[in-house]
Amino acid sequence: EAGVKSTLLEGRMRANVGVFSYDYTNLQVVEFIGGVATTSNAGEASVEGLEAELALRVTDNFDINGTVAMFFEGGEDFSGNRLANSPDLTYAFGAQYTMDLNNGASLALRGDYAFRDDVDFKRNNLPQFRSDSYSLLNARAMFTTGDERWELSLYGRNLTDDRYATYITVG
Repeated sequence: EAGVKSTLLEGRMRANVGVFSYDYTNLQVVEFIGGVATTSNAGEASVEGLEAELALRVTDNFDINGTVAMFFEGGEDFSGNRLANSPDLTYAFGAQYTMDLNNGASLALRGDYAFRDDVDFKRNNLPQFRSDSYSLLNARAMFTTGDERWELSLYGRNLTDDRYATYITVG
């Protein structure tokens, strides 16, 4: 694994990037078989990819951020199957605007968007255990008191009401 972590623009920007290459031997995975968690030997696996992160304070009141992770090669076990729960691509970005109010209080408005590529939940890669890719849109409004002892938030998650699987198994 190798990467660079940097703080730029007089501390207003943080940019990090890393590349990785992992070789696993004697890899063990947990699978649910008949409702019982079972540890199985997946043998060897290799993964190569990239992770990057950016956070930028555009103005004193406006921040943006983003992340991306992707696999270039590998992500497969000894049988050639894709590793379980390993999307080829994920990314997210967000923005937050903070308004200063009376007595030091503040109101912040934030929006976030995230994407996750399709994944196989079982190491056998059967299509009935595969989740489609999906995107999420979230928003949040936060009021913070001047002494920062209290915060009141109103938030919405999955505002587009997309249905997505977090795990698929035989029932």
